[in-house]
Amino acid sequence: MEITEKVAYLKGLAEGMELNAEKKEGKLLLAIMKDITTQEREERRAQELRQQTLEVTDRIIQKQMRTVQEIASLLGETTAETKVALTKLRGAVAEGQSHE
Repeated sequence: MEITEKVAYLKGLAEGMELNAEKKEGKLLLAIMKDITTQEREERRAQELRQQTLEVTDRIIQKQMRTVQEIASLLGETTAETKVALTKLRGAVAEGQSHE
């Protein structure tokens, strides 16, 4: 049973007992119900904020991972191109040495 349902039950119980909201007992019960309702509302807001924080964090992590993968891919391509160019240059230099 959720808090709001419990508060509704207490309200119905108070009405059934014919508690007067102007008397001490009625005022006390109303104050308790209001406090419980406020706490529940605050807990729901906190839960929503936690959920939003998790969603934002997940999106940031995914974006960062995509960026890292793109950088790694670019580095891999340029490293391969550099290796090919340097291997050709080395071969040309080595060939030039053998002709001397």
